[in-house]
Amino acid sequence: MSLVRQVHCKEGNTCSAVPLEKRKVIKKTLQRAIGFIIIFFCFVVGLLSAAPASYSWTLFVYIAIPLIAILAIYIFQCLYYRYYFYNLLEEDIVIKKGVVSRREITLLYSKIQSVYIDQDFFDRIFKLYDVHVETAGFGSGVSAHIDGVNHANSEKLRNLISEKVKKYNNRSI
Repeated sequence: MSLVRQVHCKEGNTCSAVPLEKRKVIKKTLQRAIGFIIIFFCFVVGLLSAAPASYSWTLFVYIAIPLIAILAIYIFQCLYYRYYFYNLLEEDIVIKKGVVSRREITLLYSKIQSVYIDQDFFDRIFKLYDVHVETAGFGSGVSAHIDGVNHANSEKLRNLISEKVKKYNNRSI
């Protein structure tokens, strides 16, 4: 059983036809690990400079704890990927994500105001794209997005969503 596969993306769902890239797991792990390591070493350097420690304890702190943390981040990202789900239905989009606390976002096509594609720094490195869907509600573009698809799939998702929105709104995005 592989952790890096989506369990809810069955044949006929959009996430099966337009899948996430597995390299999203590595991208998110690297992104989170860099943040953790920066904070960790700032904290540890301050802590160890305040009190002398034995060499073996220092070695453990500097090597073992970051490795354990990176492994935990990787497992978490695998689970996040595993339970990530999205589907374009007749009247709305359903996006489900989360590991510990699951979140389900449902957006009616009639309420969607814009659909756009973007990349952050790590997305550019890993050649990944995010498809954002915005409604009039504050922050919908942040929470209502499908992240970690390749370029062709990002264009395909944007076009699929835009077509459904046009159908329901009789206007272009």
